[in-house]
Amino acid sequence: MLETVSKDELLPGEYKAILKGLYPDITTERGLLNVAYRIRAYGVLKDIEGCSWLCDEKRMTAGEKDAWKPTILMELGKIRDTEAMIAISLQICDIKPKQKQGALLVKQARLGKDRGDTVDLANELIGTINNYSDRYEMEPDDMLEALEIAYQQTAELKQREQEDTDD
Repeated sequence: MLETVSKDELLPGEYKAILKGLYPDITTERGLLNVAYRIRAYGVLKDIEGCSWLCDEKRMTAGEKDAWKPTILMELGKIRDTEAMIAISLQICDIKPKQKQGALLVKQARLGKDRGDTVDLANELIGTINNYSDRYEMEPDDMLEALEIAYQQTAELKQREQEDTDD
């Protein structure tokens, strides 16, 4: 389990007042805290090679769509250990999940979910499929065929492992 930055550390009175002035439309403390977490993650990751998918300063400044992933950054900003934050960020940038799935992956890493399970694997596979289908036009039948190939290869691997155990 990774240590989380506390609310009191992240949002002292002076900083809270500054954020209120910068973001007058955010009226709750939770909302301001989420902004502070995003800012913290951005400050750590903005110059890290390989993390531009999460926060690309040039594209953000230009106002480009999808130049940053605020939901994932908010979850990353909760991680106290900046080296762990960077390592997790690089993994997230490799798989490029949807924001909700990415935030969930970061939260699971932060809370120390030890072992993968079928739901996590399914979510990652869905994220990979969504990412691929965003880049390439494919018919649903083609996607199902690709999943069948992956299933067959996994079944063959399982069979080989079983044969090695029997020997």
